[in-house]
Amino acid sequence: MIISYSKGRSKLPNRLKNISLISNNKKNVKPGNPFFTTDTAATLRAIEIGSDMIIKATKVDGVYDKDPKKFKDAKLLKSLNYEKAMSDDIKVMDDTAIALAKDNSLPILVCNMFKAGNLLKIINEEEAALYSVVK
Repeated sequence: MIISYSKGRSKLPNRLKNISLISNNKKNVKPGNPFFTTDTAATLRAIEIGSDMIIKATKVDGVYDKDPKKFKDAKLLKSLNYEKAMSDDIKVMDDTAIALAKDNSLPILVCNMFKAGNLLKIINEEEAALYSVVK
């Protein structure tokens, strides 16, 4: 599902003209392209529609140096490059999705979809926002 919001119909900051959401919120729904994961399909759609960035909303606050559920000393990485994101010890998205994003200079923002107000903080560039950016 792709939903587009324009500034005139929302409370988005002026610097954001358009936002498109590419969503798959139902279990066992295929992305529409054979052999593609939902991450790869979403990245492909973001590239096709000319998005400035892809936001991967997930269960954690961003990308960590190690699994935060297993290691209490895990550190949130605010920024990392595509190569680090594709390394074996960090699982951001599947490698095909990351490679597509890299080839098209499409940053990937990873954030927690369950933290109330976090996405708005990210959009408003508030320091309290929790996320990581792969670029």
